[in-house]
Amino acid sequence: MTLAALVKDLGVSVDVVVANTSRVMFLGLACAVATACASGPRPMPNGVSPQQRFEQMEDVLLSLKKGQLALQLESTGAHTAKFSGSLQYTGSNQLYLTVDGAFDKDNGIHVELDSRSAGTVNRSLSKASTASNHQDPPAEAIGETFAVSLARFGLMHTVATLINDEPVEHANGGMREAVKILDVTEGGVDTAQGQPCHRIGTGLLVNGSTGGTSSVCISDATSLPLQRVTTVSMGGTDMTVTERYTWTF
Repeated sequence: MTLAALVKDLGVSVDVVVANTSRVMFLGLACAVATACASGPRPMPNGVSPQQRFEQMEDVLLSLKKGQLALQLESTGAHTAKFSGSLQYTGSNQLYLTVDGAFDKDNGIHVELDSRSAGTVNRSLSKASTASNHQDPPAEAIGETFAVSLARFGLMHTVATLINDEPVEHANGGMREAVKILDVTEGGVDTAQGQPCHRIGTGLLVNGSTGGTSSVCISDATSLPLQRVTTVSMGGTDMTVTERYTWTF
């Protein structure tokens, strides 16, 4: 049926039909844009590919503005470590990380990182008889750095960097270029932290060189990572890192 015939059949003017048609098209576009730009946790669609599953997880992590992550990190092999802590999100680029534990022979380690104050990043470290406090320059992309780390290879590397009394790497951008994923594969249905999740496996390319492999279980309900196992080679000896994440909002 043509527009003219429809107008005649409905007994309304062309102006009314055109106005209402334009409004419907606008609302449809607005809804599509809102969905694409949705922030925070959201369910994983059914039937997505492993690559799409990874991409949605990373998008959700990049969009987080509020919430808290309780984390447990353990490593075996080249380095032995065990940490527990939390990561709080209070706004864009506003994070507060606190971690306690042991790394190799160093026990009683306590690390804090705070980017909640505009323009500064405060970090502190205490271990054995050593203590230090630093105020690092503004970190315009620290939220992105943590999001990409959580999506691609985990937080153990960041914690190890802080333990070495060094600032967070790529805090002003560049983490996505430094760590790339390869060969995203299907890992099957699983359960982690008491939640149904779907596992994917990836290879890691770090600064242009093969950097290991990672397997992450992504929540069906929130699209957030729940558990990760990463294996990297350290001078010819493998190190396996297991990370567990519990999210609250």
